[in-house]
Amino acid sequence: LRDLGRVGRNVVLLLITWAVISQVLHWRWKGKVLEDERDREIEVRAAGWARCALVFMLFGLMAMLAFSPPGRMAWATHIAIAHLLLFALVWHSLVEYAVTGISYWRDRRP
Repeated sequence: LRDLGRVGRNVVLLLITWAVISQVLHWRWKGKVLEDERDREIEVRAAGWARCALVFMLFGLMAMLAFSPPGRMAWATHIAIAHLLLFALVWHSLVEYAVTGISYWRDRRP
């Protein structure tokens, strides 16, 4: 229970930090053009790849849990499954950022 409080405190601190940084960036770039059609196209492409990666990961987890023999499922506690689901969300973000970065890199090359 003590670990859960520590994790909750870290998540709240992360959210507060994210809110402060996003507000500072909003004030800094207020009134300037931040994105154009090319940026929106890259964003849509990256979101599509990330969505496919998340769906693939979730179906893989479902298949693993459904088709594994019960004797080999001792590891599948509630917390282990929760961590796998959180990993799927992190994987979604990693794929989205990777596709975005690669798209910008390829777009800037001659």
